[in-house]
Amino acid sequence: MIIKWFKALTGKYVEVSEDNRLPVEASTNGAPLDVEVQNFPETQPVSGEVTIGNWPTSQDVTIGNWPTSQDVTMASRAGMVVQTHNAVVIPASEWSEQTDWMDCAGYGTLNVTLLNDAAVASAANVIWSHDGTTKQGEDSGVIPSGNTTRKAGRVTVKARYAKVTVNNPDTATHTVSAWAYMIT
Repeated sequence: MIIKWFKALTGKYVEVSEDNRLPVEASTNGAPLDVEVQNFPETQPVSGEVTIGNWPTSQDVTIGNWPTSQDVTMASRAGMVVQTHNAVVIPASEWSEQTDWMDCAGYGTLNVTLLNDAAVASAANVIWSHDGTTKQGEDSGVIPSGNTTRKAGRVTVKARYAKVTVNNPDTATHTVSAWAYMIT
């Protein structure tokens, strides 16, 4: 029986059989080693690592009845969009705060977009919380004030949870929608 082992570091397949033992790199000096496989292919576990970002962890993968390991690298985490305000009517000279906390764990950047029903000098802030309950910090002017209907801003994630707040500085009531886009 021959198994082709994909080595992610070289991008090539290595054929492994009872006569052609599995080459492994040493952990101390990088010199090549051979793994002696007893009763091939059923009983010899081979350990390896999965790399997620810069954090190595181990993961077992089974090929047939032979436990092996496989190198995996996670390039990035998929972004997530949350609508923070859905056609919310904000009275004159008031702020509207997002109802629920967004979980920003694993993300590095929070992008905020805003859509007004008219060219109003609205602004958006982000409130931060480490426990999802207590307001522990705020980034003011993530979207700075400006007389346009569409605006956007970006801020570095500073805590696990966040809320977006939007103001209506006008003397009339306005309808506002806003979104948050979290990326790594």
